[in-house]
Amino acid sequence: MTNEIYDQIVDTIEDAHTRAELSTKEARAAMMTAINDRTLCAALVEKGQQIHRGDLRLMLSSIMTGQQVKAYLSLHDAACKRDAMYDKRQLLLMGILEAGEPPKRTGIKPRPDLITYTRRYVGNIQKQISQTPLEQWTDSEKEQAKEMMSPVIDFYNKL
Repeated sequence: MTNEIYDQIVDTIEDAHTRAELSTKEARAAMMTAINDRTLCAALVEKGQQIHRGDLRLMLSSIMTGQQVKAYLSLHDAACKRDAMYDKRQLLLMGILEAGEPPKRTGIKPRPDLITYTRRYVGNIQKQISQTPLEQWTDSEKEQAKEMMSPVIDFYNKL
């Protein structure tokens, strides 16, 4: 009984592995065909741009959108520099990979709230006063400080 179960598991794993290998080869071949087809189209769009510089998008408007024309031109530029198989940007432009949602960034500090700003503001004022006492301020410095603090006083009075 145990040998039968063992043999069944081994046979099932062998079948699954064979199917996985075959489907991987087929998928890779299909991907290479798609890469070659997109790269050829990108080269043709680039050639069309060389011939019709100003009106390429208009010329191709019945076939593709302006965004697609731009993507093909970007693809051609990138394909001249690097192999598409290892370039995620090219695979995205080709539509082989789909752009996913950007991952949520962790560790981002929340924006400081009003209390935090007020605490810093008061701390800076106290530091300035400890460095230079009010008695030593000139009249113009005192007037300037009053003008700068008037919105804070108005806000305080509204509370």
